[in-house]
Amino acid sequence: MPDTLGPGQFAAILAYVSSRRTGSDLQLLILLDVLADETRRNDQPAQQLADAERCVLEFKYWLDEPGADSMCYWSESHYLVFNVCAFLAGKLYPDEVFANSGRLGTDLLKCGEARIRAWLDLRFRLGMFEWLSPTTYVEVLAALKILHERADGDLAQRAAMVLDLVLLDVVMHSFEGDFGPAAARAVEDPRIAAALALAADLEMPATSDAAARTIVRPGKYHPPPVLRDIAYDERTSSIFSTFSLDPRDIGREVDPVLAPGDACLLAWQLGAFTGPDIVKYSVRGYRQWKLSSNRGLSQLKRVSSPARLLLQRSDDERQRLQRARVVNFRTRHYQVSSVQGYRVGEMATARPWQAVLPSGIRVRGMHPVDAVGTTDSGFMPAVGQSEHVLMVLYDTHRGRGLRPESKVLLPLADCDDVRIGRTWVAAQARGSFIGLLSITPMELVARDELLQRGPVTGWAVIMGDRSQSSSLHVFADLVKASRLVLDGGRLHLRMAKSGQYVLDADGDMNGPQGLVVHPGGRYRNPWVTPFSPPGVVQVRAGSRWLRLDWQTGHREFG
Repeated sequence: MPDTLGPGQFAAILAYVSSRRTGSDLQLLILLDVLADETRRNDQPAQQLADAERCVLEFKYWLDEPGADSMCYWSESHYLVFNVCAFLAGKLYPDEVFANSGRLGTDLLKCGEARIRAWLDLRFRLGMFEWLSPTTYVEVLAALKILHERADGDLAQRAAMVLDLVLLDVVMHSFEGDFGPAAARAVEDPRIAAALALAADLEMPATSDAAARTIVRPGKYHPPPVLRDIAYDERTSSIFSTFSLDPRDIGREVDPVLAPGDACLLAWQLGAFTGPDIVKYSVRGYRQWKLSSNRGLSQLKRVSSPARLLLQRSDDERQRLQRARVVNFRTRHYQVSSVQGYRVGEMATARPWQAVLPSGIRVRGMHPVDAVGTTDSGFMPAVGQSEHVLMVLYDTHRGRGLRPESKVLLPLADCDDVRIGRTWVAAQARGSFIGLLSITPMELVARDELLQRGPVTGWAVIMGDRSQSSSLHVFADLVKASRLVLDGGRLHLRMAKSGQYVLDADGDMNGPQGLVVHPGGRYRNPWVTPFSPPGVVQVRAGSRWLRLDWQTGHREFG
């Protein structure tokens, strides 16, 4: 896979970086990686190298520097990428004065490194804020890979440790090489295949994308072999993960009095700008850093004067993230994943559940939307999952201006066989089964879309395979014999062979054995050792193992 930049690509990157648009930081990261690599640097004409050096020395590396722009500095991935760029630029040109800030390269490096270390510490302890979101993971992996390659000592080691944990997320939530879990951002990105290529030795499709090529490029970073074993582990596994933190808990991580700028930027990494506990930090940062011309913060213009602090719109907070409890049930036949009790009754960007069948068939809910909604944001339902059974309850009375309906996307044409009834569907793909039940009659409104009308709608998803049902006919009979009803505001699923499941309006679920509980801690699964000492993550699959000790900075695997 070629990893050089032709003259046209190089010139295009320089032009994009100089424009200071959103994404300029990602392009600059690729440019700096080339400049730091003697072999690739020598492949470039002298004039282009001179132009690149001028571009690096004139760039705006942080939002406290002068100059108007519309770059996004504060999202989870951009925060990291900007500061890796600052670190690399300062390391390449330690004695040069950077024109935009007037800082020496050594000072730029120190500022970037301090922010990188804080970012790494939070992700090791709390996980990714934009949990299981492909685009964010691709950008973060590329930045960490370059950081590990170009940094030295402890910083390089810690970059590798967080790389390990991000890749652990990917392999634990993949089925047959398809990364398809519930996610904080409901946007697909085929570049995530690069992460599986790196961690699990899967084939990487041909790509011209620089970030994807960076992830798979051989270098100093060697993924622990245990990640590959987890990716190929066919055991039936319940995988519980907890990610991120709630915006109201920001005060536990930074002192908002002594460090209001840090509190503001941590809130913005969580996509929180105008909530009651956040807006005072946002307005202060907005004014301090003179960001009125930044289009990415247009929502703050409505609240930037004291008289308008309470005049907030609900769509301001669609991007907001919070602590997430994710369940993934994976067998050798299928995977089904969901997030529990996540922003129920609010507008958000998350994908609350998704099932993956063989041949890359994905089944997922589609958001009820309002007048400003898109396919990437919408109304969050109550979701409960107990292994292979998942329940979803939408009550659009809790929103404003919502269409009274909900949908499920099921690629019927890609399935081997399908049976459809008035309130049920059963489908098969290579001996794996999925059943859907609804509380009101379903309508097939497009080739792959099943619609349920009404202000309150409910779905049940039942997974199966030939080891439990000898044929689709037998499985369909099981689905048909089950009953899904709404009673007292709660969703009830009665299954002939499995008993009864109940989901309430907040996402609490009871199964045949009682309350379905999400275990505490960052990880609970067959591979990560529970109750390890604080700051230690231990992973084992068969004879392979990985041990990460954040306090000492030690990373060992075998």
